[in-house]
Amino acid sequence: MKKLLLTSVLLASGANIALAQPQQDKVTGFVGVGVFATPEFEGSEDMQAVPLVAGRVQYNQYYIESQGLGLRANVSPLEAVEFGPAVNFRFGRDDDAENDTIARLAEVDDALEAGGFIKI
Repeated sequence: MKKLLLTSVLLASGANIALAQPQQDKVTGFVGVGVFATPEFEGSEDMQAVPLVAGRVQYNQYYIESQGLGLRANVSPLEAVEFGPAVNFRFGRDDDAENDTIARLAEVDDALEAGGFIKI
């Protein structure tokens, strides 16, 4: 039993030592491509297929990532706090909606939203 406990303590200590080592400067990332379903316009029950390109390129704590129709970049030099610019695309609404009430409403243009994010 003592050997098992000692081995467990050594393994746990080794894991902590490995986590405490300084970060190496390198670029990492991934890219994924697919299709996802999203409402034709905000509030719609009708769905449309949209191409999806998701990815992330990271250098130490800095990164640029794409998820769905949005893109954001972490420009924070701090490891515990992330912040940076963000953009997102939203589909508008045409007057060819299947719902007669919605079809009578004015069209809404597509929108490109720009702002920022903070992650603590």
